[in-house]
Order: sequence, then C-alpha cells, then structure tokens
Amino acid sequence: MADGRSSIVWSTRPEHALELVECSATQLGEALAQAIDGVLGEVTPDGPRGRFPLRLAHARSYVKERFALVGDAAHAMHPLAGQGVNLGFLDCAALVETLVDARRAGARVEALAELPVLRRYERWRKSENLLALGLIDGINRLFSTTRAPLGWIRRTGFTLVDASRPAKRALMGRAMGTAGELPRVVKSVELDRFA
Repeated sequence: MADGRSSIVWSTRPEHALELVECSATQLGEALAQAIDGVLGEVTPDGPRGRFPLRLAHARSYVKERFALVGDAAHAMHPLAGQGVNLGFLDCAALVETLVDARRAGARVEALAELPVLRRYERWRKSENLLALGLIDGINRLFSTTRAPLGWIRRTGFTLVDASRPAKRALMGRAMGTAGELPRVVKSVELDRFA
C-alpha cells in the first residue's frame, strides 16, 4: 500500500488466530515483531482484524448448462505463495481456449454454452487442479507438523529433490502452474524465465 502501510496475512493455527484477533494492538504488534524478526522494522497494527479458516475445497462439478466455475469458485487451498490465483488464471485461459477452439471447429455461438463444449474445459482443468491442490496441501501438511519423523522425511525429501534438477523442475512447475497441460497463451510465454 502507499504511505508505508502494509496488509498482512498470517497463516496460523485456529486457536492462535483467535488470540491474535482478540488481543490488544500492542500485543499484536509484539507478536508480529517476534514472528517476522524485525524484517519490516517497527510494526504498529492499525485497522480491523479478521480471521477465517483455510480449507481445501474442490467442486464436484465445474460446469452446468450455460455455467462454468473458474478460480476460487471451483477450488480453494492454503494460500502458499499465492498459487490459488495462478490456478484461477489458468482456469480462465483454459475456458477461453476451449470456447475459441469449439467456435473455430464450427460450433454455433449458442452451442458454446452447452455441456459438450463446457465438459471439455471441466475435464482439462479438473484433473490439473486436483494435482496442484494435492501437491500444495501435501506441502502444507508436511510443513505444519512438529512430529520428529515427519520433519526428517521433509528434510530428506527436499534435500533429494534439490539435488535432482529434473525432480526440482517438475515439483516447481506443478507448484507454479507452469507444468502439465497448459493453455496456449501460457505456453507462448518463456516460462523458463520464471523458474
């Protein structure tokens, strides 16, 4: 934001979130300062606070006649690195591509909103989104636990992935939404610049 202010999203346990919403501004400032270790300098909370649970959600169906779900309307996940918005952009691009391809293949304009065309979009994005949601949810669960055996598995797994360039690229590509069956508009961008 302008004027040196920031908006902060703090992902934490439900009971800790309740404490943060109910504590004084001074207590919240102290908790923030400790959590971010001074990275933002002095933090003075100002403005309303809220909390909401982060849940993994996925629609059973993305389409009905004359209707298609995209983005957060179709799926929701933990906001690790903002990947939900990337999936939403990919959904939009895939829906547009599906409609354009159907029209170029001779479909009447009215037919673009019918189930045979819309189901192509659903089959495409639903499978891609399920992979991404599973990956992000798995990473979130792995990093949210304090159990010692899982900590060892996490460290070992990421060390192995980091040592393997193909595995690292595959994991990063899935997590960033730059792998899998991509819409043409995304393929036209030099994705290696972002990896």
